[in-house]
Amino acid sequence: MRLKELRGKDVLVIDMTHGGTILAEALLETCASVAAADIYGTLSKERREALEKLGIEVKRFVDDVASYDFIFSPVHSPVFNPMSSSPDAERKIISHHELVGVLLEEKKPRGKIVEVTGVKGKTSTAFFLFDIFKEAGIKALMSSSLGVFYGGDGGERKLRERADITPASVLSVLELAEEFEVEVFIFEISLGFTGAADASVLTTLEPDYKIAAGRLSAAAAKLFTALRCKNVVLSRKAYERYEAFCRDGRRTVPQTLLYDDTNTWAMLPDVIGEEATDCVEDVQTAFFSNPYISAGYIENALAAAFTSLLLGVRLSSVKSGLRRSKGVPGRMRCFRRGNAVFLEDANPALDAASLENAIRRALTIKESMKSEARVLIVLGGDGRGSCSQLRCEEMSDVVKRFKGVEVFLVGEVGRKLRELGVAGTLLTEEEISELTKLEKDVVVLFALRGTNVVFKGDEGGRGC
Repeated sequence: MRLKELRGKDVLVIDMTHGGTILAEALLETCASVAAADIYGTLSKERREALEKLGIEVKRFVDDVASYDFIFSPVHSPVFNPMSSSPDAERKIISHHELVGVLLEEKKPRGKIVEVTGVKGKTSTAFFLFDIFKEAGIKALMSSSLGVFYGGDGGERKLRERADITPASVLSVLELAEEFEVEVFIFEISLGFTGAADASVLTTLEPDYKIAAGRLSAAAAKLFTALRCKNVVLSRKAYERYEAFCRDGRRTVPQTLLYDDTNTWAMLPDVIGEEATDCVEDVQTAFFSNPYISAGYIENALAAAFTSLLLGVRLSSVKSGLRRSKGVPGRMRCFRRGNAVFLEDANPALDAASLENAIRRALTIKESMKSEARVLIVLGGDGRGSCSQLRCEEMSDVVKRFKGVEVFLVGEVGRKLRELGVAGTLLTEEEISELTKLEKDVVVLFALRGTNVVFKGDEGGRGC
């Protein structure tokens, strides 16, 4: 689709909760009429009246579909879902992601664009990219679930607190960036790509979860939106699923680049300046020399490294950026206070796999200590902050498999785990915070999801 196809058309935007208001307003100057369906009933009276003053018809339900030339709906919508249409049918229902891509292609900002999506690892990959570009002296603006950041002129500024990562949020971030010189935009986006990026990074498709009232999968949504992308950067495992997805839908696989394949790295000789295998090993060595970042993030680091090289960053800057990176605030960072070791994993996408990796890391650290240290696991939270499903039963099974650890439970998730038989002391967030004051012979793992517990590590101390 091109923007010119919308001129003089009557359109409907579905879902005012996930960026629909931004899209409806953006279409006013192009379309003959714009209607908005608030299917979740979340619009405030004031916001509704503001939209109506602009000339947007706001309705709660959609009755006469035939009166609209195009319908723009998110990929997770239970009604008018763009993924449900036959590939051979006339396209009337378009995704929010594609519409944002159309708007970006029409008024593409100066600077290259990188989009990052996936079930897990989106924020980590975005931060690695941001750190690499800063190290290379490239002015970068990053929009992530933790906020909007600008890196340039030797410093870093936070322009906005926790940010929305719906596709429509890209448009509002571009408005925020107008006063800055930006050479690279990094957008973390939920459930897919807009198709307008110079590089589209797919972190992972697992663990998958259901969307659209249980009728579709999140992984399928990401693969569906990737069909419009120029360069999809992904792993070999994700590519196999992508290839099957395209084959089943009688679609052609777009250009893909495997960040975990040295043959793909060999395509960049002018940038890496050495053998591809040696280049990958150098990047891994630089990453593992960083004391603040968990080894579990190596795939995200490799994806960021390859994408940076693809966009022209020198290998030396990639390695230096990974060595200097502090990762995502609160995500598996490691600090020491006296002989106490603290691991943070305040992760909105916390699941059984990441929990198991975190516990194993805590036990490995204990084994490396000369004293008989205790291992404390602070587990729980309130479960907010992620679209992915929270599978408490699987997390419960993981905790029960490990012996010799002491468990402390917090919040709604902690209470649920206790009901499932996890043996642990249920504490308040204030009581949990007291554990951060320990200094002797202990490894404390904070495995939390959507909680207000804040641990301020000793930034100046030794890494783990």
